[in-house]
Amino acid sequence: SFPFTLTGPGFHVTAQVIAPPTNATLLVGDPVQPVVYAALGPSDGTHPNSITALDGATGRELWSVGTGVIPVTLATSRDGQFLYFTTTSDSSIYRVTVANASISLVTPIVHSTSCSMMSQRLIVSPDDPHTIALAGECRDGSGGGVTIYDDSVARPQAAYVGGLSVQILTFGESSSVMYGIVGGALFDIAVNASGAVPGTRRFIVNGMGGSPE
Repeated sequence: SFPFTLTGPGFHVTAQVIAPPTNATLLVGDPVQPVVYAALGPSDGTHPNSITALDGATGRELWSVGTGVIPVTLATSRDGQFLYFTTTSDSSIYRVTVANASISLVTPIVHSTSCSMMSQRLIVSPDDPHTIALAGECRDGSGGGVTIYDDSVARPQAAYVGGLSVQILTFGESSSVMYGIVGGALFDIAVNASGAVPGTRRFIVNGMGGSPE
């Protein structure tokens, strides 16, 4: 295992250092309470292929939810109500209700008409814990896109930016705009009732496959 200090929303800054599970592939902090969620792969000896909640002060396990196969994305809602994840099966988005530590919604992933998508980035709207954005990449490397979901319903319009996969994705201060890094360039992506709409390429990000404009 490796030590780390938990800070940020939901955590007090202390000298306490805990060790997460050795086989954790993703770690996400709860924005409300001092809890960290770890995505565990098949080699974990206690909870293989699972999402496990850990006490942020002691590292003690609080609960665990099985994922079936390897979890590849993990995100929490701003109010701490929900935890979302996808797996290597790329068939569904799973929502865990934190209050009872159980999967409360399974949403089929909408794949591109031209390819089968791999989940890459998953984020939750800052305004609505029931709204998420999922970025995926075509398995053949031909491109990718971002789709908005409201509970189990996908909005019809997906954003395809430059025929490339979205390397980094985040919402702005509101749920009406997202920002994504695609092929080294920063794009803004508008969000409306129909879905996601790619906008302006703002600048090239050095060190991520691009060069200054």
